[in-house]
Amino acid sequence: MSNQEPAGKQSPPGRWRLIRDVAVFQVKLFADGFRDLIFSPVSIVLALIDLVTGGSRFYNLLHLGRRTDRWINLFGRYSSTRGLDEAVSRVETMVAEQYRKGGITASARQAVDAALDRVSQTDGHRPEPTDDSDEPSPR
Repeated sequence: MSNQEPAGKQSPPGRWRLIRDVAVFQVKLFADGFRDLIFSPVSIVLALIDLVTGGSRFYNLLHLGRRTDRWINLFGRYSSTRGLDEAVSRVETMVAEQYRKGGITASARQAVDAALDRVSQTDGHRPEPTDDSDEPSPR
């Protein structure tokens, strides 16, 4: 997700910015949920081992959790260039290059735009294009 949230009085983001931000947020939610799914039982096992042996495995897991939190950067709190945001940026750059070359992403985008235009016309609401609706831009 972008680290800039739309302000209340600015115009809403274009459809492609919104689609991108939702897709990135869903990937991050999946990564965060998967991490939690793994950490939950592991934390209990490590705490039990630490109770018996007097170790600090549980606290090492907490430290790892903080590191993965930064890597996932679910709500864009951290300004690091590492982690999922870096991977998303690479994918965006590749897609933007393909779009500029007129590759498959350009024809796919035209098809999606046409479908969204039909849906928008059917419900009587057509969003106004904004700066980011013309071309996917790399981060």
